[in-house]
Amino acid sequence: MLRPDPAEAKLAIGLLGGQMPGDYAQVNGVSQNTVKTQLKQVLAKTGTHPQAELIQLLAAGFGMLSEPNRLGRQWRNNRLFAF
Repeated sequence: MLRPDPAEAKLAIGLLGGQMPGDYAQVNGVSQNTVKTQLKQVLAKTGTHPQAELIQLLAAGFGMLSEPNRLGRQWRNNRLFAF
């Protein structure tokens, strides 16, 4: 699996946290087209499609399937998003 760049990783974390792409764009001051492009890149790099499959992969990777409140601690330490 290819590593996402920092902007793609930030988007993936936002989506995992429940943000919709349009909301993410507005909150982070980027265009919806930018988010759409970044999402396509993340999906390609992770080999997932659709977005729900990406979220499932990330949730499993962060151990959230068994402990949903661990996101804050886990994402910083996960090698998938190490920069």
